[in-house]
Amino acid sequence: MDPVILLARQLIKRPSVTPDDHGCQALIADRLGASGFEISHLPFGPVANLWATHGSGEPVLVFAGHSDVVPAGPVSRWSVPPFAGMLGEDWLYGRGAIDMKGALAAMVEAAVASVDVSPEHAGTLAFLVTSDEEGPAVDGTLKVLGYLRGQGVPVTAALVGEPSSRDRAGDAIRIGRRGSLSGEVRFEGASGHVAYVAPESNPVHRLLGFLTQCRKLDPGAGQTIFPPLSFHVTSIEAEAAGRNVVPAGARALFNLRYPPTSTCHELEDGIQCLLNAIPGPHELHWRRSAEPYLSPPGRLRECARAVIRERIGREPELRVDGGTSDGRFFAAMGCEVVELGLPSERLHAFDERVSVADLLTLRDLYRDITERYLAPAA
Repeated sequence: MDPVILLARQLIKRPSVTPDDHGCQALIADRLGASGFEISHLPFGPVANLWATHGSGEPVLVFAGHSDVVPAGPVSRWSVPPFAGMLGEDWLYGRGAIDMKGALAAMVEAAVASVDVSPEHAGTLAFLVTSDEEGPAVDGTLKVLGYLRGQGVPVTAALVGEPSSRDRAGDAIRIGRRGSLSGEVRFEGASGHVAYVAPESNPVHRLLGFLTQCRKLDPGAGQTIFPPLSFHVTSIEAEAAGRNVVPAGARALFNLRYPPTSTCHELEDGIQCLLNAIPGPHELHWRRSAEPYLSPPGRLRECARAVIRERIGREPELRVDGGTSDGRFFAAMGCEVVELGLPSERLHAFDERVSVADLLTLRDLYRDITERYLAPAA
């Protein structure tokens, strides 16, 4: 069995639901340590973090990823056990196969193969693996990068293994992401019999009017390569009441995804203005989940594009869509970021699976990019 398939299966068999690493990083550390990587475990709070390096000096190329996964959900919805790492003729099944234990295995085996053949590469090849990317993302990559900055350790470029491809590994890379801003709004009202309470006193009516106004926010279409601003309501609920009783309160959760042409402050101020125009008591609370980023062209992107052209015979699509990733933390440090991973078709789905061929291709892409980027000077 190919080492990348073996390692991917071993990782999938560990039910590392956020923030429990469940021994995944120890497995990775053992594999890297056997090839001369220096290993540091950097736990913060309940989160496990791994920092591993080979070589010294600059440039510093970091393979970035996460060992945690989202919950499997009801096992009855799976046709195979979610944490068995079952291998079919063409597919490897299990929670995390795509996001992102398959990519982690490809990264590790690419790095091991590269340093075993070329131990005298230029600069530093590093790994940063966290166990909270699928969670709050507070005690993982963000904390480790802060620690490294305090230690005077530079990071030149980050190759993030998040799912980025469309139909096959390498047909697309991500160079940016939209920001994420979440809100919770609550309206208070006058509870009472529907025959006697004025409609404008109904908190549900006022809540729906507010949300309708939010959906009319200017998306700024066509301003950038990013998808436009989006507003989505994710939950609406009212206090329990009878069929003929107006509830005393109603609340909603919502999320905005926004390109770099907007800021969270502008969006918060705009929505607050809409809210202020609606009479009656209300509360609004914000959670700033992620800032948008767009990584400028650099050496890592050019290496990735050249390797992909050579390996799969096509120019990769440059993507800036999707959810959030830890790439934003590297971008905030000023280092170049390229996200290159597996196709995202069955991301977080029941019967999550990855093509064996894609895993092998991704391993080869990672290895070629590493060797090109860290090639010793002539």
